[in-house]
Amino acid sequence: MNTQMKAIITANRGAIDFCAQELLANGISCEKEDCVLAFEAPIEKIAEFSYKAKTPKSVLLRIGNAPQGKDIEDAIKELCSTSDYSMFKEGLKFCVRGEKIEWDAYPTQEIERMCGDLIVGKTGAKVNLSDPDLLVRVVLTPTQMYLCVDTSKEDLSKRDYKIFAGSDPYKGTTGAAFAMFSGFDAKKSTVDVMCGAGILSVESALIVSGRSAHYFNKEKFLFTRWQIPSLADPFDKWDEDIVDRKIDFRVLDSNNRSVEAAKKNAKIAGVIRQLSFARMDAEWLDIKFEESSVDLCMSMVYVPLRTPQEHAKWFEEFFYQVEFILKKGGAACLLCKQPEAAKEAASKRKFKLWKETQLFQNKDCWHALAWKCAK
Repeated sequence: MNTQMKAIITANRGAIDFCAQELLANGISCEKEDCVLAFEAPIEKIAEFSYKAKTPKSVLLRIGNAPQGKDIEDAIKELCSTSDYSMFKEGLKFCVRGEKIEWDAYPTQEIERMCGDLIVGKTGAKVNLSDPDLLVRVVLTPTQMYLCVDTSKEDLSKRDYKIFAGSDPYKGTTGAAFAMFSGFDAKKSTVDVMCGAGILSVESALIVSGRSAHYFNKEKFLFTRWQIPSLADPFDKWDEDIVDRKIDFRVLDSNNRSVEAAKKNAKIAGVIRQLSFARMDAEWLDIKFEESSVDLCMSMVYVPLRTPQEHAKWFEEFFYQVEFILKKGGAACLLCKQPEAAKEAASKRKFKLWKETQLFQNKDCWHALAWKCAK
């Protein structure tokens, strides 16, 4: 089935550019539309991308779209009356779920009810709220409304390997986006000095191995129910590209509980053999590592400190130690909520700010910062 189909990707704010990078790496061009990423590809390619991608929140087949209007009810009627329901094959049951992106002018439940009634009237399909074959998403942005069919019954940012919690609040999609931002690859000697639950190291290992973050929960993907022969059981073929190679990635934390949580989560994710774990304070880096021996130091900071002075002290110690272990031209990358304190500490050492961006989790904003070591 090589027919091109329209699709959109939703992601946490700040992560759309990294979703675009993943699409381009798979030979798929895309463009931004308001708050989503739009692309076209064969349905098999869309399903495979949904399974393998690390940064999207959802990958959706677009069956219709309409501009936002002043009257939401009229806009929804237009959306549902002009959509393509060819995927609603006999026997497939559906439900409707709403997703609002940077727009919140109407109750989600009422939108779901209206769309559900209109779809039943158009298709005669039956509703199953608990276990649908077709999960219809109504995505509403400030300027557009999209009617879509979700490839998964769960948010793709949910990670089934994250069973053991650390002190850090990060999602897997945030870890994957930050690893991509940092320029991580399998050839670089890498250190994470604050691993927390191991999200950053696990996502990095998944990226280089080609292993899906959902490898052990394939049941979440609904495309196997769509009566499309090529998607009935495609996972063995897609998993042929997995290469579980050892990478030079040291996973460290001063908290032994975090190190143990990271180990256990990495084991569940199937990447523990690719990583090295140890309990270590950042202030010991210049003793445990040789000078100029590391290409990349990246960490998602969750420092449980209360005062600006404490934050400043931590960042100063971090850059003092990292300056010693990094190679000339190596990168130091942080995801944190105290960007000015980090920049101030870096300016006192031999670091030059390389790039920065913002990554969001719901309404929480985290600053991604990268410096080059100029010693």
